Amino acid sequence: ATAIRRALFQDVPSTAIVQVIFQHPTDEFSTLEGIQESTLDFLLNIKNLAIRGYCDGYVKGGISKKGPAIITAKDIFLPYPLSVVDPDHYIGKINAGVSFHCDFILTTSKGLYFPVAKKSWLQSSSLFINADFSSTQQANFRICEDKRQEWVEFEIYTNGSITPINAFRLALLSLLYEFEELYTKVPNLLVNNTNVLGPSGNHVEHLYLRLANYRMMKYANVQTKEDFFAYSPGALQQLANQYKLSF
Repeated sequence: ATAIRRALFQDVPSTAIVQVIFQHPTDEFSTLEGIQESTLDFLLNIKNLAIRGYCDGYVKGGISKKGPAIITAKDIFLPYPLSVVDPDHYIGKINAGVSFHCDFILTTSKGLYFPVAKKSWLQSSSLFINADFSSTQQANFRICEDKRQEWVEFEIYTNGSITPINAFRLALLSLLYEFEELYTKVPNLLVNNTNVLGPSGNHVEHLYLRLANYRMMKYANVQTKEDFFAYSPGALQQLANQYKLSF
């Protein structure tokens, strides 16, 4: 469950803006001509924009609007199949008589890092964004059990660019791919010892015991169903008392 939670934050891809190209040279600590927000505030509003869809490599989008007006996410041009999650997401305010234009560079990736754009896009008027590609905003889990089984319940919140169930599926697939190479080698490594390839239907794992009781069986070297049923109810209770468990 912990591995899946980490994968939800680090291994689920999403699309984000990684570079903003303005009409005039600027930096993070200056102001934008005709825009009420500072350059830093403008970039932060862009960074918090949630985008639905994926792209191959780097693609270009932009904003072109004349003031007086308020710039929101619906004013952004994005190439197909990308789209904004919240069209009313606030970006900035244009003063009267000002025509504002800027371009964006977008890409699909994972996690949090500084993306590197192509050389042809590097300009004196371009600023990079430390983009956060994690679409998962919060992920919690709890382990539940009854007399016959255990399971894990997840509570997942995303920014809307992907549904929680699809984020869970992608996180689970990423973990499976991590172990795929190992799984293909295991049968060859253990070809002469097939008994350890996995529990058969005769193993105590198929009795669906509680986790604590399953551990007790392992400590007592009870490996098969025959070993388990060889114990009388009183002997099982005595064994449980030895490990301070209820059976």
